[in-house]
Amino acid sequence: AGEASAAAEQHAAEIAALKAAHREVRDDLGGATGRHAQELAEARAQLDEVHEHHRERGLQVEERVEHLRRGWEDHAGRLDGFEEALAAAAAAQEERVASLEC
Repeated sequence: AGEASAAAEQHAAEIAALKAAHREVRDDLGGATGRHAQELAEARAQLDEVHEHHRERGLQVEERVEHLRRGWEDHAGRLDGFEEALAAAAAAQEERVASLEC
């Protein structure tokens, strides 16, 4: 009876140790899961910040391109006007020369 009692006590102690180890593993896993969830949330926040920065930068680039395009069109229009004025001046000069030759 003494051996059976000792074996039962040893078995109960082993079960208690296994339960304690199980609780420890469960707690560690829960902590790791919480840490991973926090790290994931932080990574998502950083990614959102990067996306927002790139979106804002893209808008800035688009605005700059539009500004340059408008400036180029303005300069092209001025050049067209200058060419027309130059052609008109050349025609007027030819008329003056022709009138002096007569």
